[in-house]
Amino acid sequence: MACGPEGVDEEVARAESSLTALRGDTTEDPTTGDTHAHDEDDDLCTNSNVAPATLSAAVTVQESSITITASNMSDEPRWVRVTLHALLGETAPSAIRDAVVVPAGGTITTQVDARELGVEVSRLWLPVSLKAEVEVLDATGQPTERVFARGSLGAPLPEGALESAALSVDLGATTVRGQRGAAEFLAVLPGGAGRDLIPTGDPALADGARADAATGTGGLPEPPLGVQSGIQNYRFCFRLPVSLADAGFGEDYGVDPTNPWVARGMLVRVFAPGGVKKFDGYLDGQGCTTEFSSGDDSGFVIFGYTRAQIANNDLVVYNDNKLLGAVAIWGANPGPSGTKVYTFPDHELSNLLAVSAWTLARFNGGLSGETFKVNAACRPDGSQCCNCSSGGELWVTSDDRKFIIGHELGHRILGFYTGGYDNDCSFDLFVNPLSPMACDAGPGPGGHSMWSAEFESCAAMEGWAHFVATAAFNDTTEQDATMQYWGGSDPTINVENGPNGGQTAYYDTICNIATPSTLGVELDWLRQWWDYRTNTNVGDAGVRPSNGQMMDEISASLPWTNQTTWTNLTQGIEDTSGADQSQRWTDMGTWNGID
Repeated sequence: MACGPEGVDEEVARAESSLTALRGDTTEDPTTGDTHAHDEDDDLCTNSNVAPATLSAAVTVQESSITITASNMSDEPRWVRVTLHALLGETAPSAIRDAVVVPAGGTITTQVDARELGVEVSRLWLPVSLKAEVEVLDATGQPTERVFARGSLGAPLPEGALESAALSVDLGATTVRGQRGAAEFLAVLPGGAGRDLIPTGDPALADGARADAATGTGGLPEPPLGVQSGIQNYRFCFRLPVSLADAGFGEDYGVDPTNPWVARGMLVRVFAPGGVKKFDGYLDGQGCTTEFSSGDDSGFVIFGYTRAQIANNDLVVYNDNKLLGAVAIWGANPGPSGTKVYTFPDHELSNLLAVSAWTLARFNGGLSGETFKVNAACRPDGSQCCNCSSGGELWVTSDDRKFIIGHELGHRILGFYTGGYDNDCSFDLFVNPLSPMACDAGPGPGGHSMWSAEFESCAAMEGWAHFVATAAFNDTTEQDATMQYWGGSDPTINVENGPNGGQTAYYDTICNIATPSTLGVELDWLRQWWDYRTNTNVGDAGVRPSNGQMMDEISASLPWTNQTTWTNLTQGIEDTSGADQSQRWTDMGTWNGID
């Protein structure tokens, strides 16, 4: 029995076991099958006290029963006892068979009715993994040798079929979540040495009507029609269901709160009947596979994962257990040749994946080769970092707010681009009672907001993150823009000018704190970054910079201090882009009240 594949990615090697596809109905699954891999428990490979060359075991699952085969490969007869465990999470019901004598070189076969274990094999409602324990007993009935074999609910596939299903299950004592006993699902990624096993959350499944392709392709190009009789040419495209609380407030993109988004760059696997792989990789910017041919026009199985490649960067979205999300469409029926559009079923990570992918596609500044990790959770260190960029990862709990997701990505993008930046948000009017208190983030000490007085480094950096979110969902070839903030009494912000969202030059107009003089507010800096990027008024100095140029200028201005952020940026722009561009920056600063 093999103890697992080599070359397993350290980041994702939490559980390794026999693999099986899982679904929640009684239709035959063309992709289920048994494979081998080592378990995270050492004794599930071989016990350290046994001689594995003289004893072996195997598990096979039929429609309503499980067969355990035990072989005595020694040169003498042995008393052998077989026990089958169903690993259902916190419980592991067992079926024990009385010991029997197995002759030298002989084999015994034992069958167990699945109902003895409380498992309804035909429906597979409960993800279940099986462990067969085969023991050699001495004259007193005590075990002297022991081996284990792992099996999963699913019949073996013929040679040349799907080696391992994209959704697989390994249950340990701590993985049960809810009535269905949700397990860790392992996605088998393409490429590399061995198999990369990626733990995922309980998958969202779609079949029946949800597996029918949408009519019309929305302008997507059609592949050429098959020229061979009975052969279909396809291009599958995918959408992700999205539900947003901050959509439709005047922004240009993502304005429908419930309309599915393109699954751009998403990791997807497509299998024709019989487990024949047709696509295994990342979708393009239109959320589509490459073109492929098939002799089948129905019965496809599609798996998708909350992982994507955007502008040559990796995007990985985890749930609160640090697991990838998985979605599946069973029995997809594309029909005649053409481009077919499918919408994946709802999943708790759909929003984060769709919005993050869009933001990275819209705003990356040429950044390449980085890995963006986004967690649908607070950072698990007690820091109460719940919508933040920290420790090289994003931690987002407000996944229905695209501007929050875009904001936090704005921090991470700049962090990758510059190698680090300064952001001191420690100034607080609550503990520095300067007039007026209207510019305090309040209530109580700590925190910062769109309108709170902060050190320049904080106001500039938080304003930058607001700007990235704004640029992601507004047309940067136009000067007007809207951002929907997540707090305050006036959350719909006119990014070009006040008064909506706050007066222009808010700090000078509302706060007007003379000492210290190097304070600012995020709102003014948001408008500063936006004006610098988009303004095309007659008489404006310089030119509209690109996103990458702006990050080059920021890089040249670092490090910032609480007293030198403005002057450092002005000099960094001049050093990078020349005097005219620096003049453009200072002109915008005068208008927005931050010079």
